[in-house]
Amino acid sequence: MIDMKRSLRILLFVSPFAIAGLLYLIFQFTDPATIGPGGVLGVFILLYLGCLTVVFILLRFGLYWMRKLVELRKDSKVSTPQRMGIRKAYYIASVIAFAPVTFLAMHAYSQLRVADVALVVIFIAIVTFYIVKRR
Repeated sequence: MIDMKRSLRILLFVSPFAIAGLLYLIFQFTDPATIGPGGVLGVFILLYLGCLTVVFILLRFGLYWMRKLVELRKDSKVSTPQRMGIRKAYYIASVIAFAPVTFLAMHAYSQLRVADVALVVIFIAIVTFYIVKRR
């Protein structure tokens, strides 16, 4: 029997591809006029979940490999990065994954200007800073 940790890791790596496949099918066989408001909401949710899984994978394993590289160079004066817990990585990933969905929604209403992008980036930076500093 496969243990729970391994099956969750497999699901984590397979889910972006499954979400991309679902989005591909939706984009190929429907359009916003025929899919309706529920379908558009479903597309936004799938985009969010896809971004969430990719950012979570990058955070968890990117920081893991960065820590391993720093540990290999013991003679360097750079301190070893601290481990990030799964919960904190999930919180940060959920905030960062909200940005592409926000940009897409703003673009749909022709409201995507430099000032708007700057505001979203500042908002995400502040929330991420709060999550990182929170114990």
